[in-house]
Amino acid sequence: MAGLVVGLLLAAADGTHPPDVLVDLDGVPAGPVSEVDFEFGTNELHDLFVAGGIDRARELGLDSVRVWLGHRFLSIAVRGISASDMDWEFLYDYVARVLAAGAEPFVSFVAPPAWIPAASGRPSSQHESETLGAEGAQAYGEYVAEAIARLHARFGDQALDWRYVIWNEPNNHQNAGSTYACGTGEAYAVLFNQARAATDGRFGSGRIALGGPSLDAIDSGATPGADGQPICGAQPDLDWQNYLTSVDARVPFDFITWHWYGMFEIGQASPHDTLVNRLGWFERRVRLITELAAGRPHIVEEINYNGDLDADPLINAQVNAAFLASATLRAVRQGASGTMVYKGTRGTGGLTPRGEPDFGLWESDPEVPTTPAYRALQLLRRVVVNGARLAHVEVRPGDVDALALTRGEDAALILVNLSDQQRQVRVSGLPAGPSVHVDDVAPWRTAWFDGASLTLEPHAVAVVTPAASTLATLPLVATGASAYGGTAGAPSCAGCHGVAGDGGPAPAIRDVVRATFDASHAASAPSAGSIAAFLAGLADATHAFAGEVMDEDGMPIEGAMVLADFGAHGQVAFTDRDGRFHLSAARGDDGPFAVAPQLFAIHPDFRAAGVPTARMASSLSQTDVDFELTGNADEDGRPLLASAHVVPHTGPGVPSGAWTVGVATAGEGLSVWAVHRASGRAVRLHGVDGHPYGLFHTRIGVLNPPANERHWTFVAVAPDGAASRFNDFRPEIPPVGELGSAAGLRLPV
Repeated sequence: MAGLVVGLLLAAADGTHPPDVLVDLDGVPAGPVSEVDFEFGTNELHDLFVAGGIDRARELGLDSVRVWLGHRFLSIAVRGISASDMDWEFLYDYVARVLAAGAEPFVSFVAPPAWIPAASGRPSSQHESETLGAEGAQAYGEYVAEAIARLHARFGDQALDWRYVIWNEPNNHQNAGSTYACGTGEAYAVLFNQARAATDGRFGSGRIALGGPSLDAIDSGATPGADGQPICGAQPDLDWQNYLTSVDARVPFDFITWHWYGMFEIGQASPHDTLVNRLGWFERRVRLITELAAGRPHIVEEINYNGDLDADPLINAQVNAAFLASATLRAVRQGASGTMVYKGTRGTGGLTPRGEPDFGLWESDPEVPTTPAYRALQLLRRVVVNGARLAHVEVRPGDVDALALTRGEDAALILVNLSDQQRQVRVSGLPAGPSVHVDDVAPWRTAWFDGASLTLEPHAVAVVTPAASTLATLPLVATGASAYGGTAGAPSCAGCHGVAGDGGPAPAIRDVVRATFDASHAASAPSAGSIAAFLAGLADATHAFAGEVMDEDGMPIEGAMVLADFGAHGQVAFTDRDGRFHLSAARGDDGPFAVAPQLFAIHPDFRAAGVPTARMASSLSQTDVDFELTGNADEDGRPLLASAHVVPHTGPGVPSGAWTVGVATAGEGLSVWAVHRASGRAVRLHGVDGHPYGLFHTRIGVLNPPANERHWTFVAVAPDGAASRFNDFRPEIPPVGELGSAAGLRLPV
């Protein structure tokens, strides 16, 4: 972590003003886990996941969405009482919507369909409180296996890897009734074990991941009924921990699911009590279930500020952003595998389609602004990334929460103000750098951490990113970049507009808002939403990366290429005789979709380096970056380049003004780039499968400077960092040529 502590400014160290947050980036975290393995999800109801909900789920970056197969679903899907007499297309459509959101279905078999007999012999009521006898429990298990088999037939082998949950809140008297809530879990265990037997028999032992029990967040046993007497009478009515322990001993859970809300009734607790005391209870519960799970995943399958079916007005307030952000931090550090907010979409005007009060992260109308909690989770989704390492953090005040993570040489500190007052938070152990805030000032804004303290607005969520490139790209943006670039051998958006023009894609479609893109000729494209997000994230190159490239002896390396890699394209600068460079490229924190580059230093005589030896944000507009390169492999191990070409392309469906840039290569697993020397724009070339000369090429749009400025430099880098010689390409320029008879245009070539 040497690069992160360069120029470190510590908060006041005297005893009068001790720091509020102490960060030790190399220290061991206090919780049970040291590395992030976490997913973000939501609950949905079948009648709410409309087009706007899918878009917002994608834009949040959800990993999973819970598919409810409860009474509301069954009342529409089930057609009769004959076995499997159900509209399976209804289920397929819902699952397809989850997949369209870029998420994985988390299928919950909440209740038995009508063809399953109740204990009395009548058809099931299709509610989770239905009592089943031996015959009904066996039929329920067969229903679970049959549904998975049908999903497998429709969606392929991926369906066998999804997670499937048995029942919902069996310990909740109101939802599941006394049959499941009373006792020590025997009735629930019968349902689960029948589902296990049926799925093992159909797919092989343990092939299907089954979980539960979707535990309700009750805190005590002996629940009184309306008459004041215990609901369960003489039977045990266990608290959540004893119930879960008892059930876990009876069934082979592959993963555990449980629910938690800040309060059960609106106004039951003040915001301060909910954020400080009750979130403390929640964190202790996460730790206890992590210990009980003993290495198995456990997911907080439902969570929100309030569990009342009425819509709490605080759901739309910044306080809910602080609640869900802090809950996420606590879940991560105490070992939960993920959280699923109850829920994602709500109907227009905050009502369900049936006119009931509702709550969620966003409305189905895409024109209605999302909640502050949505923006906060969107920010956390870019920071809490799998593989990141948790650092040691100590927080002194009770109304501030914090989590620090490192990824390679990068670090990030997440802060949550649990107070309704503005706070000046003193931080020790983190270098100065930019910060991103979600608060009442703006849904998303950039500020500055001076190395000593940071101002947090009431209930604000903020991320400090000293290395200026720690924010990961949302999955939606990565998908959009791939869709925009298309394949190397077919026309694509990139084929028309280019990936190496002014700032990447052509200025006419850069930095678009969704409404503008929806009116474009690409609005009907299957990946229109992700392409729009990708384009919106390509912010102007206003950030400066400056520094030097040295060898192992500390001598400057002249002529090294420093590349800001954005995936499909990049920006390049070359070092001067003193090994210094100055590169202008986007930093990646301008908004949820902003793309942060990965920096590389490349020189033919050395191995390429993608990890700087030092990186420090010296101001809000500049980051200082240094590289140390080691000697390259011998000439025999160096990738080779030949036959570089930049030619007009007039293939079918490609408009005039598109060019093909390519080069032949020799080497395995190469990353190949072409750099336009006049503008410093770089474009990643794509390999042509099976080509006898190792051809890499791509299409670009008309460049500015003019298209006839064809001075390019090509380079290939092997997986071990060995770099080819720089292949400089600058042919004689003919005066005027024709770009294809079909175009009817004459442009300089």
